[in-house]
Amino acid sequence: MPRQSTLSDAVRAFITGAVSINVAAPTAGSGAPAVNRALGCEVEASGGKVTVYLCRTAAGTLLDSLEAGAPVAVVFTEPSTHKSLQIKSGGAVVAPADMAAMAVLERYRQIFGVEIQPLGFGPAFNAALLSHGEGTVTAVTFHPDDVFTQTPGAQAGDPLED
Repeated sequence: MPRQSTLSDAVRAFITGAVSINVAAPTAGSGAPAVNRALGCEVEASGGKVTVYLCRTAAGTLLDSLEAGAPVAVVFTEPSTHKSLQIKSGGAVVAPADMAAMAVLERYRQIFGVEIQPLGFGPAFNAALLSHGEGTVTAVTFHPDDVFTQTPGAQAGDPLED
């Protein structure tokens, strides 16, 4: 499997767009997956570092696993088309989000709301889905190791040829 050092412009645009973002890691002991919805994503300009944002109160088990050194997998899916990519990394750094992250979350809330509106999910649903308490937003930052196509079909699970 090819190792990624940076993400292409196309991948960066996709994962910071109007996509559903789910973050997963194996839990200590059992290895059972801990999965939570992210509140937004940003990518370093060079494409070498990805940050997803989680609500600590909702994602405590997942964050505990990541803080203990578990590998991370993040799936990005465009709801209207089911186009999906998965990015894996051997580990992540977990830290409180800074104030600049709030602009990332607000932008994501707005564009994701536009994406899901035609699918029958209105503003109240979007607000509830992406809610978080003040001071609970946590940044999960990682370097992408592998990128996979996860769009349903024959190529699902294949390394991304980008």
